[in-house]
Amino acid sequence: MQQFAFLYRPTQLLDEDALARRSVAIREWVLPLREQGVVLCVCVFDDAAAAVPPPDGHVLPDTGLAGVTIVQADDLHAAQALARQFPGREFGAHVEVRPLARFLLPGNS
Repeated sequence: MQQFAFLYRPTQLLDEDALARRSVAIREWVLPLREQGVVLCVCVFDDAAAAVPPPDGHVLPDTGLAGVTIVQADDLHAAQALARQFPGREFGAHVEVRPLARFLLPGNS
């Protein structure tokens, strides 16, 4: 199995009710997938952020990244099919699917 990152970007502002409904829907989607070993990690970013630009000062526009989920799938096509099921899409979330290449694993030198 390959690992993929689902990168989430909001496309609209949600009121408190919609945020609560989105949280319930995502939790109901992710917990069974975690039990199956498909979802490996879920992270949501806090609103606080700090940019550390490169020495040349070139900065790309803000992409509004809201969170990331690490999943396992047979291939990119299967990962995209899984991402299409992400309930946050019904609340305006854009999901980008990226294959992961291992660089440095915990506990390895």
